Amino acid sequence: MKSRLLWFFVALACSTGCAVDPPTPLERDPEHVALAEGSPLGLRIAIAPIQLPQRDAAGVAALGSAAAAWPAREYASESAVPLDARELQRRLGRVGTWVLGGEESLLTSEGGAADEVALLAQAEAEGAELLVRLELLKSRASWIERDGLWWWGNLFLFWGIGVYPMLFVSDEVYAVELMAQLEVREVRSGRTLLARTLAAGHARSLNHPQRGWSLGGLLWLHPYTLDEEDYREVGRALYPHARKDLERQVAQLLSTELRQQVEPLLPQIRAGALGPRLRALVIGVNGPSAEWDFDHPGPLAGAEQDAADVAKHLRACGVRPLVLSGAAATKEAIEANLQRLAGGMRASDRLLVYFAGFGRTNREGLPAWIVADGPLVLGPLADRLSGYAPAQARVDFVCDASFGALGGGRTFPGGSPLARGSLGALVEDRPWRLLCAARPEQTAVESKAPLPRGLFSEWLLTAAAGAGDRDNDGQLSLREAWGFLVRWVPQEAQEAGAEQRPCMWGGERDAPFFPLRLPQPPNPAPAAPLTPQAEASPDPLTGDAPAPTEPLAPAEPAPAPTPDEWRLEPEGDEIPTVPPAASEDEIPSAPARPGQ
Repeated sequence: MKSRLLWFFVALACSTGCAVDPPTPLERDPEHVALAEGSPLGLRIAIAPIQLPQRDAAGVAALGSAAAAWPAREYASESAVPLDARELQRRLGRVGTWVLGGEESLLTSEGGAADEVALLAQAEAEGAELLVRLELLKSRASWIERDGLWWWGNLFLFWGIGVYPMLFVSDEVYAVELMAQLEVREVRSGRTLLARTLAAGHARSLNHPQRGWSLGGLLWLHPYTLDEEDYREVGRALYPHARKDLERQVAQLLSTELRQQVEPLLPQIRAGALGPRLRALVIGVNGPSAEWDFDHPGPLAGAEQDAADVAKHLRACGVRPLVLSGAAATKEAIEANLQRLAGGMRASDRLLVYFAGFGRTNREGLPAWIVADGPLVLGPLADRLSGYAPAQARVDFVCDASFGALGGGRTFPGGSPLARGSLGALVEDRPWRLLCAARPEQTAVESKAPLPRGLFSEWLLTAAAGAGDRDNDGQLSLREAWGFLVRWVPQEAQEAGAEQRPCMWGGERDAPFFPLRLPQPPNPAPAAPLTPQAEASPDPLTGDAPAPTEPLAPAEPAPAPTPDEWRLEPEGDEIPTVPPAASEDEIPSAPARPGQ
């Protein structure tokens, strides 16, 4: 009799399962094989190394709204899921090849998961057209609930009449969940084609062997006695299924939304004509370290936050900037990163360099940025930068600092009067441009608490949010950015008891300057057709126009400005001025700035 009961228990255990079955690969699963229907795009994709979740407090805080979107679980562990970045990269490569129908996917490795410059360069060198980046934001294994009548029935059978086969009946629901950020970029231009936040997971009812043997589980004390080892058992059991759900969502996005974005652009992608690639270095320094100068004035309140706001705006526009802030913004780090960014540029690419912090002049009256370890003189830096970048590549400087001799605001005291023409000399005889927060004899002003920011940077971001796009073509040119700033910055600076008027240097003033976040331009700028059947349109995120293969037709002459408009055409090297408004009734209301 005992032998028969033993064999009965063994048969029951085998029929119910002691382990969770692994999932069928997505590309061979009949349930999902329809995902790849339709003509293949024939593009080769590169899969960037997977970025795993950041466990530290700063990394979690950086998730922002993504972290808030995760529903709370009372019983959960965010470190128990056995994430395997290399395996997930391989799996996404297979899925991408299956969905897009190109050559075998390239698994990039250069520079690591966060080094976009190296990843794009490797992808381009090995013939990939698209770069897929996946960053795992969060993961967790959690207890969800008791599985209704199964749990109560098992409890009664165990404690009431001592029937042990219930150990192999699933009666508690567990889950493994993943949150990830997916981004697809065109390799040659760096343009973002798709960006989505994904929430994937798998939940099922598990029995004792499947969720791992434990004394608390045998005595029906879950979830109160669950420990990290219990969650790790659940993570190992359910993670392959959660990963498959993530792969399924990626495949759906690649086969639907990405296909809709890419199909009209296929001729341009294959011809490398989506427009110039924009690279960016963002620097913010509230003040130098005490080791350099113990007698310096108190630090600025908003320079590093200005840099963070600009970096956030650039990311929203599809640009991944390199950011140096605070103590990390040393002279060596700035030059090394400029060399790294400029060294891989093509002649059609653009480099944007933004600085927020103190400015100063040296004994010769040459401008310098005050970074973490002292003054960085801009003239020699520009000379070295011109040696790194191709001669035809455009470099744009945005400087929220001032360089007068008296100090105050974002001017570091103790300098000499700024040498005449020294700021303009930075971009002279080069296809470069410079937009500075104030004239040489003026100071760049910060707004007051509770949200101290540079007036210049606040209004620049307002212009880049769409308010500065005067002709509604989806691009913010240097002329438009400067025209907007000289309309509003002097007015607010005057209310603070200061004089501040932004100024600009360089040519190509009607070409795109600062990325404009305008998803759908109401009046797209015309472009020459690439083929008789298709016309090129500007990038809706960055505003960059594709490189035309045919010369553009002569532009229509611009209408003459009305008397109450600001002056847009400075004469020669003259620093532009703005005529006063005739009356308060003629002053338009200020557009809302970010954060207001």
